[in-house]
Amino acid sequence: MNTLESSKTLEDKILEKITLADDEVFTRKDFQGIGNYNSVGRCLRNLVKKGANSF
Repeated sequence: MNTLESSKTLEDKILEKITLADDEVFTRKDFQGIGNYNSVGRCLRNLVKKGANSF
């Protein structure tokens, strides 16, 4: 993993995965390996609250 990759926040990693995916619906399980289950859940909830669900 390069320095740029490791400096990304969990939110950045999740947004990148969502942006690059063909899917429109995601669950925490879709983000296994990006962060722990609870952290991913919190991040997804915060993104929805911020309105990031309108890609």
